[in-house]
Amino acid sequence: TAKIEPIGMDGKPSQVALSPYNYFCEGEMEDTWVNYALRSPKIAHSYISYLNKFSSSEYILNLKKQLGTDELHLRKLLTSEYFLEDSHSIWNAKKILLENDPWDLLEERSYAIRRGLEDSKIALLFGTESQKDTRGVEITVRNALNQPIEVLGFECEGNSWKARKVIKGKQIEKETLCPNGENIVLPPNKWTRDSPTNDFRFFLSNPTKTNGGRFFLNKSVFASVRILGLDKPVRISVEMDGTIMNTNSLPLSQKGGEITKIFPFIKKSGTKLTIPAGTHFVKKDLFIPYGYNLTVDKGACLKFSQDTTMVSKGAIFINGTVENPVSFTSAKDSWGGVLINSGQSRSVLRFLNFNNACGIGKAAQKDGIERGGWMMTGGITFNNCNVDLLNCNFEDIKSEDALNLIHSDFKMLGCTFRNVKSDAFDGDFVRGLITDCNFEKIGGDAIDLSGSNVVIREVEASSVLDKAISAGEGSSVEIFDSHFHNVGFAIAAKDLSDVKGYKIKVRDVTRSALAAYQKKDVFGPAKIAVTELEMKGTGKRYIAENGSDISLNGLHLKTSKIDVEELYE
Repeated sequence: TAKIEPIGMDGKPSQVALSPYNYFCEGEMEDTWVNYALRSPKIAHSYISYLNKFSSSEYILNLKKQLGTDELHLRKLLTSEYFLEDSHSIWNAKKILLENDPWDLLEERSYAIRRGLEDSKIALLFGTESQKDTRGVEITVRNALNQPIEVLGFECEGNSWKARKVIKGKQIEKETLCPNGENIVLPPNKWTRDSPTNDFRFFLSNPTKTNGGRFFLNKSVFASVRILGLDKPVRISVEMDGTIMNTNSLPLSQKGGEITKIFPFIKKSGTKLTIPAGTHFVKKDLFIPYGYNLTVDKGACLKFSQDTTMVSKGAIFINGTVENPVSFTSAKDSWGGVLINSGQSRSVLRFLNFNNACGIGKAAQKDGIERGGWMMTGGITFNNCNVDLLNCNFEDIKSEDALNLIHSDFKMLGCTFRNVKSDAFDGDFVRGLITDCNFEKIGGDAIDLSGSNVVIREVEASSVLDKAISAGEGSSVEIFDSHFHNVGFAIAAKDLSDVKGYKIKVRDVTRSALAAYQKKDVFGPAKIAVTELEMKGTGKRYIAENGSDISLNGLHLKTSKIDVEELYE
């Protein structure tokens, strides 16, 4: 099956080769057992070594010679058994049994893996004259992959320096050595709590003992680096202008003790930070370090300057009330937004008015602020952080999503989304409850779910350009007592998602009340089952692609062949 071919794709099995890009630096393989295991240099070394062997064309060819005939025989037996199943199971398995040759797929996957193993851009490096020691230059190295890399050393005009001998400062005490103890191992930045401040720095002394760091002026400096587990290193040029990696682009350098100096209105007591009532202007990025939680008292109003953002590595507690809500807004036209990342405690937001956020990065939203490649699509984003949102209001949002939850457990009660340029709520791999919420004047989807398990009760969505409820990538959604009017689609299920609805009212739908289809090849058809559906002013009642299923009060509706791409035009 796909789960055992080859080892390099274990964490994301599927019937297609997902990776048209470098498997080691992009994609959906971020939080699998493979990546957690690779935190160990010894495991990483062995993993890459064997991955290099198993993904080689010679190994694949020999494997096919040994197993090809037996595999084809077993595949034919499986195919004949599947044709005795129900129609939905046959459609769900057709890509596995009828449309794909597993040996072709194996070659495609191995090719994607080889692209990663043979990539030459596995690290980012820049050099600059040391402000504290003018006798040489300081080289900063950052891992650019999702795998550990190994720094062997540096060279410049016939001179060489071993990485272990020239690593700077206190990092020598906590350096990670490769299994043979000779070189420095850099873990992926995403595994560290203080990323990206964990860049490794090395000091190259002037070999001539004259002119200090000027020896390196207008000279080419190279680093010898390799993916941990490979034998052959790559030679990477060091950018010597000292400007390529400006860590000020990410607000992750502030320490807990520095916050009250930068923001005098914040009060600190142990690991608790508090913002009192009143209007406070935030003119620089606000960063809450790991180990601290932030409480915002009722009546507080934070006004963020146009190019600022807020990032917290701890939970936040917003204690607004009906009479004295809390406001996060812009001092002028807009601001970047908020990211709460991996907070250990459950965040709680009560009576928050959240306005004018435009997101980070112009690739996803043209109004976003530019931060040297950093991208955050949510006006407010919770990543790996559980949260309750109670009576919050999101209005005038220009980011790709007004609220984005990722890998989180949540409750959203009595919240309002109004005048949102794109999607209002985007939930990726979340579990939770949405109750008594209102969505109005939404430029994308009101609720967009991927890989999620969510219950929706008493929700009203109006003036929604696209979908009121969108369920994708194997989501399971239950909808109760909800009203949708003046929307593109009322309920859309795609890609193995299963949606159940009870007592649904739909009025003035421009595209279709219900739609079930397969959008992505890696997934399969979808299901919608609705009991007590009331429709008015709706031209097209449903769109059901062959293989997918829509039922009303237990009656299965007719399916047809559709052009899915036309649904997104």
